[in-house]
Amino acid sequence: MDAASSTRDRLLGPLFLSVLCAVVGVVAIVRPYQWMNDDAYFYLKVALNHSRGLGSSFSGLAPTNGYHPLWQWMLMVLFDLLQPGVEGGLFAARVLCWVVMVGALVAFVRFTTRAFGTGWGAASVAVLSIFATRGVSCMEFWPAVLLLGLVLLRASRESSRTAGLGDSLVSGCLLALLVLSRLDLAVFVVVLFVASGIRQPGIAKRAGWIQAGVVAAAMIAYAVYNARTFGHAGTISSMLKSTFPAPVMPGAATLLSTKHAWPGWVAAIALCFVPARGGTIHTHDRVIRILAEATLIHAVAVLMFTRWPAFGIWYWILSYASLAVFVGEMGRRVNRARAATVVVALASLWHAGAIADALIRYPDQPEGEMGRQFAAYVPKDAVVFQVDATGMTSYLSDRTIINGDGLMNNREFQTAVGNHALDAYLNKFGVTHIVHDEAEALGDDFASGDYRVAKYDVPCHLEGTGTTLALRREDEVARWTVEWPGQVFPWPRDGHRQTFVVWRRK
Repeated sequence: MDAASSTRDRLLGPLFLSVLCAVVGVVAIVRPYQWMNDDAYFYLKVALNHSRGLGSSFSGLAPTNGYHPLWQWMLMVLFDLLQPGVEGGLFAARVLCWVVMVGALVAFVRFTTRAFGTGWGAASVAVLSIFATRGVSCMEFWPAVLLLGLVLLRASRESSRTAGLGDSLVSGCLLALLVLSRLDLAVFVVVLFVASGIRQPGIAKRAGWIQAGVVAAAMIAYAVYNARTFGHAGTISSMLKSTFPAPVMPGAATLLSTKHAWPGWVAAIALCFVPARGGTIHTHDRVIRILAEATLIHAVAVLMFTRWPAFGIWYWILSYASLAVFVGEMGRRVNRARAATVVVALASLWHAGAIADALIRYPDQPEGEMGRQFAAYVPKDAVVFQVDATGMTSYLSDRTIINGDGLMNNREFQTAVGNHALDAYLNKFGVTHIVHDEAEALGDDFASGDYRVAKYDVPCHLEGTGTTLALRREDEVARWTVEWPGQVFPWPRDGHRQTFVVWRRK
């Protein structure tokens, strides 16, 4: 390789990441709602309420732990320090998310460069970065990727036989934080410990026990905190979504909803059987194999133990990492630097198309309009009950809303719905208004306003049951419509109308 090619390879990754991060950062600032989703506003609302002295609560009335803790705690600290309003909090959260994204991509490219060289390390991180736009939506995606990258990097450098107490404690803390970033990533940590213990038996006597002890201590402390604060050791979200230890067979619709993770699963299968290059097994080769094994076990565990398969991209972090690593591993074997440049160029074209499409075809005004209309029609002192779209409406309108699907609520709410005691629950918290976010879904008569009684279904995901509220036409006090334009690339979405209806509860 000549000097010019060597310099080009060294600059490929830093140049790509610099341009990508700069563009995504600018878009996140000038388009404050771009790429945001309802779940992201759950985190923001809890952080906003916490900064106002209302504790870990979405409604401000009842406590909740329906979130992955690390990102929520980071936002709580940010909001407590800044004491922002709604718009200021959104801006601050997006900046923090962007900073974490930059750190995650840097950590990952350092690992892939160590494993595959500068050119294919850049190509590998370019594949992972395909999710940069959607991942900067104030979810736990990038904190988890950052910690995964740091764990992979450290594991590829660290020898368990020579690791001292300090190194073992640091590694243990990183693994504990990884689990706290997304609780289902405990699968990766368990696979890492088991695989390391099998391949390096001495680890059970030294570093492995220290690391496992740190992780166990952190998980026990978190369970005790949950039990004392919320009344149950697990999070309410995991209780609603997981069937563990009773498995369920995923249906065709569930499997199809995970199609964006399939390439990573195929890549993980390939990585499990690819022999070491040149017959020499390096530390990063073992780490890559562990990542691939954990990806497949995690996929099976999620598919077999999920009762509420509302999957977002943040579920499949291990799959995306395996796909990215597979590209780097295969590229290292081909050993053609120009091919790595082509991969980076293709990723750049993807980003250019995705960002341009989002800016032109899918403007972010509807979310802001939703919040403004909600605030205009619902009094400031109202206590609202609403099932869907509560993240956006609650945060952007700065209104008190009880989350009716239960994800950002608690066990008391599940008991009330399951026992058909919802009216008593609503009375307890002084609910004054009930809102449905999509009149179109209830039929033409309801959407047009030509109805006598509306049937509003409220699910109890914990027990697989529900209850129904009967809402009369004469109690309706407001309705408005938000227009959502269509989007074709890269995540297709049909344009639609979303009509909100408000009833006064007597």
